[in-house]
Amino acid sequence: MSDAISRRLPPEFMQLEGLTSTTMSAGVPSTVTIVSGIGYQGERPTQWTTFSGLSTVITTSLDGTELRRTTMAGASTVFDQWIQSRDGRGNIKKLVDMPLTSATQSQDFIYSERSELKSASLSGRVGAYGVLSYAYNSAGDRSSATRGTTTTNYSYVGFKLNNLKQSGASVPLREYIYTANESRPVEVIEPSGLSWKLGYFRGGLGTGLLDGLPSFRNQYSYDGLARRVFREQPMNRVSVQEFWDVDGKLLSEIGYNSIIEANPRPVFDYVYLGGEPVALLTATWDSAGVGPVASVSSGGPLVNGAAYGLHGNHLGATLKATDATQTVVFSAEYEPFGRAVTTGTLNLGSRLPGQFDDLPSTSGPDSFHPIYNGSRIYDSSTGSTSSRNSYSKSRCGYRSTAAVARECLHTRTP
Repeated sequence: MSDAISRRLPPEFMQLEGLTSTTMSAGVPSTVTIVSGIGYQGERPTQWTTFSGLSTVITTSLDGTELRRTTMAGASTVFDQWIQSRDGRGNIKKLVDMPLTSATQSQDFIYSERSELKSASLSGRVGAYGVLSYAYNSAGDRSSATRGTTTTNYSYVGFKLNNLKQSGASVPLREYIYTANESRPVEVIEPSGLSWKLGYFRGGLGTGLLDGLPSFRNQYSYDGLARRVFREQPMNRVSVQEFWDVDGKLLSEIGYNSIIEANPRPVFDYVYLGGEPVALLTATWDSAGVGPVASVSSGGPLVNGAAYGLHGNHLGATLKATDATQTVVFSAEYEPFGRAVTTGTLNLGSRLPGQFDDLPSTSGPDSFHPIYNGSRIYDSSTGSTSSRNSYSKSRCGYRSTAAVARECLHTRTP
């Protein structure tokens, strides 16, 4: 690459140049090759990757702001296209997803003068959330959220979220309980009587219990860097070991079941390029973990040696996964603060960068929905975390670059 081209490209493009090969964990004899590179469309820089027969081209402005993503199946077939436009402050005002196999999806966003998200709308296919509207108090925290014709009001005691209550209702939709010296909730109570008991260990979520459903009790273990290394369901004797890199990216998952010793252990390996997940490699292992099992695991389509392409948006959130035949096996429709409606045969927990939707949850758009986010949990229904004193500041939700979004998601509530 010439020095002239190098000077015209933002630093993140340099990470994508070249050829990347990887093998599955624990020595599974499978190699995946991802070809990537950089180029130009007119004066606009592009970055591209090719994996499993699909080539994705990301087109940006000269300052590195992403404009669109186009995934091609072959030389002339557009498999999917993701287009965005922004206002003068860098906030995304429109997102359009035009896939080959389903209807076009369009999202529109309106912001306040402080770049707080005031309203969002999604239409076009299954999972559409209609129109969402938000209001904020003087501190910039969310004071209400309206979904269609239903408004939910947020009540605070100091900086702590106290309860959620729908307009006209006498019973709170949700209540938060804190200990005297704890800024994180230790219990979340819903009107159905379900109670989430939350315990913390070394700054992370230690245990989570959904009352009335003992099988939903989860325990978590962390390493010295506050990275989760085990998630377990003691009642079912099921556990998953996790391996992370120093930047907080999940590399591998290995599952164990101590009740049925012969049950195959699913293995997930994630492949990253430029900081974004681009592929998922799967396998099953025998009970001793000493070799691959050719059968399909009961937990999903985990065929030994299978590889899936992961397709994300400008924030690095996984939108779709495709198999070797280019069939969509996972699809996620996102609301502005990360709540996702998913479809497909692949059970994939990857969401926004650093977030994995693998915790138990109740159903419904207004139900408490905890998502693992580093050494804390993130509730996508409210845009709040278990470890911050700010709830639902919207300025990070759909900003101009993935780098800004990642910083917000890792360090504060969007």
